[in-house]
Amino acid sequence: MSVGLQGRHEVLASELGEDATVVFASVGCTNGAGLQSFHFTELTVDGSAPVPGEVVEVCDKTLDVASGVDCVHFNAHVLSARWTPWEDTESGITNYRVSFGVAPDDHSLKAPTDVGLATDVVFDVLEPIASGTIVYITVVGFSGAGLQSSAFSDGVLYESTAPAAGAVEFFLNGHLVVAEWPEATDAEIAADIS
Repeated sequence: MSVGLQGRHEVLASELGEDATVVFASVGCTNGAGLQSFHFTELTVDGSAPVPGEVVEVCDKTLDVASGVDCVHFNAHVLSARWTPWEDTESGITNYRVSFGVAPDDHSLKAPTDVGLATDVVFDVLEPIASGTIVYITVVGFSGAGLQSSAFSDGVLYESTAPAAGAVEFFLNGHLVVAEWPEATDAEIAADIS
């Protein structure tokens, strides 16, 4: 097809065939003297988004907690994430973008940041994450065709306050030293007192 002198022409990938179809494209030009030059390339049709991996939460401790979130992180100055690789058999994965927020697909704690092909990242934060905050990780993978897909974590509970153990009373009971205290409480997680 002739497209004139314009420097760009677009064709929908769906017009070229099904996913994974190999097509050959060429661009040629002819000058006023009739001389020609051509450029050829092989392309693989890719109209499907990459298959996302799984966001794996980085936990300091795994607990059963009231909020339903089972991953607890204690360092309020660090945001960290890990994920399994995305897959795209037609055009491959070119890069990932990761962000952190207080809900899935929220970026309020860390704006979307391109991390190349890394699948494990750690970011230092200047403002500490408030104790009791549930942080969600969003990872977006991009294919060589520019298509993208996202995956989210289940949430990581940031905990930086100690439980309130209450007053401890010691007394002698015959030959025994006895310690008694009220039930410990923790606003963010079930207390694990030992």
